[in-house]
Amino acid sequence: MPPEEDAVDKLCRILEDHVHYVDADRSFSLFYSDIGLGFDHGGIRRLYLHYNRETIDLGSPFLELEGTFRSSEMRLNLVTQAFEEGEARFTFCGHDMWMMETTGNIVARFLIGEDDQVFELTRSCEDDDIHYLLQIPNRQTHRDPDRTVPVAIRLRFLHGKARLHDDDALRLDLLPDEDGSLLVAFVVRVLDVDEAAIVQRLDGVDHTFASSLQSSRDWINTAIGGLDFDADDEREEVALARSAASMILNASEAPGYLRGRVASFPSRGKYPCHFLWDGCFHTLALDMMDRRLSPDTLLLLTENLRTDGKMAHFLCSTWMRPTASQPPLVGWFGERICRQRKDRKLAEELLDPLLANNRWWLHQRMSSYGLIYTSDPLETGWDDTPRLDAGPIIPCCMNAYLLLQIQACVYFAEMAGREDVAADCREQAAAYGQRMMEVLYDEGSNIFRDVLMRTGHFVPVETPACFLPLLTDLPLDSEKRRGMIRDHLLDPDRFHGEVPFPSVAYNAYCYQSGGWWRGPSWPPVMYLMLEVLRQHSFQSEWRERAERIYRLIVKDCHMREYFDSESGEGKGAYHQGWTSALLLRLHAELKEAG
Repeated sequence: MPPEEDAVDKLCRILEDHVHYVDADRSFSLFYSDIGLGFDHGGIRRLYLHYNRETIDLGSPFLELEGTFRSSEMRLNLVTQAFEEGEARFTFCGHDMWMMETTGNIVARFLIGEDDQVFELTRSCEDDDIHYLLQIPNRQTHRDPDRTVPVAIRLRFLHGKARLHDDDALRLDLLPDEDGSLLVAFVVRVLDVDEAAIVQRLDGVDHTFASSLQSSRDWINTAIGGLDFDADDEREEVALARSAASMILNASEAPGYLRGRVASFPSRGKYPCHFLWDGCFHTLALDMMDRRLSPDTLLLLTENLRTDGKMAHFLCSTWMRPTASQPPLVGWFGERICRQRKDRKLAEELLDPLLANNRWWLHQRMSSYGLIYTSDPLETGWDDTPRLDAGPIIPCCMNAYLLLQIQACVYFAEMAGREDVAADCREQAAAYGQRMMEVLYDEGSNIFRDVLMRTGHFVPVETPACFLPLLTDLPLDSEKRRGMIRDHLLDPDRFHGEVPFPSVAYNAYCYQSGGWWRGPSWPPVMYLMLEVLRQHSFQSEWRERAERIYRLIVKDCHMREYFDSESGEGKGAYHQGWTSALLLRLHAELKEAG
């Protein structure tokens, strides 16, 4: 390794043959932008708008370069296209801003979109600036309340000039100077389309390609923070670098509800919104990166509480999922971050919203059993789990998460110097833990089980949810805790197989190795079960399982959403945030364990 190689050089070197900015899943997008670029042979094929639950794209093509195309090279912060006539280079120079530089008298054709993509368009010109304001039909999802979306596009010519087409307002030719060079800065804004603010942002950029390229390098260095890619094996190194790239490219400071903080999307192309469940697990890597990322991920959720304390299933720029919430895990993950950083300010910011969220669960999801229930599997994060096949349940997992969040509020209140609140939460946690023992604990089998609301009987299917109460401080002695782990979680016929911790026990009547949440192994569950092992001093078993999960993700190398629990095949979305986060976390923890 060259001694002068910094983190960006290293990341670019590792990913040299693995960067492909061609589609919505991995569009070119730096500076936490909510737009992205997809390239083809000669220009930008599509402009992607990653601001809401479904990505909108403009093209194709969006920007077409005339010339005889020869080759392209894609690096993390630079796309280069070679032509017989010259060269074109692209880099981001700020949030939602990029720059294009061409040499060799290459002419560019700017096509804002096909006619049926633009509902309304205005165009204005000032000196070397051209400003478009569009209304785009929002056909991607019927759930978005906005039927159209405003999009502002501004071009500033630093070298070269524009040729307008009065007969076709959608088309603009970008012509080089006499020396054959062209340098254009682009800004795209969705929803926030104030022209004066856009001009001000353009004015604040040092408009040379070299300075923009350096700015993008500096941003990547800040974004990846303290992540470590050191590995002896090339495939392992690539997997770690891909994970790091996924985490920074899935992060977005989008407008609307997400404005002012950086959201963490599960997958930019497939899930461009901020999920409660996913975001919490993303902090496993984010808390090693840019210091604002993990607090922003949690604060987006607490700052957008409904007035009654309900936390959104997910947030988009213009809407939230109105029905289900998701697991109350913000407290547990927030406590991890606060303890690590000794961050009193974050504890104070989290405390009151989480107290309100606790009240929402205890009031709106309270059952006659004295514990919260769910009738919607989406609310558990386990979308089609067989645990609810017979009807609403008192779930082990949700009650454990809520108890963890109440316990976290004790810590936050102590940090904030609010001893009265800490005392109330401490008393509430003790009573709730006792009630969980009375309702969910199957003493004969020494395991926790979900309870069917209708009958009060235990749900017979065993899942990793049965072990989540072990993460809390409920009153169960150490010998029984360890016995439960040894006899059930570490049983090869249940959960301790070649692909660890399936979402339904291997020997269950309803087990399907590749059936969504009816058998596959999911990264969030893997992490939670590893924590159960670690917290109960099964260190060798933790290490063996952690290494096996680590190798599984490295072998797949695409950061897939979940894994077949027999074959280990990756399935679902690519570049998934929680898979990337788990790999980076395990890399750090295994290295620390020695």
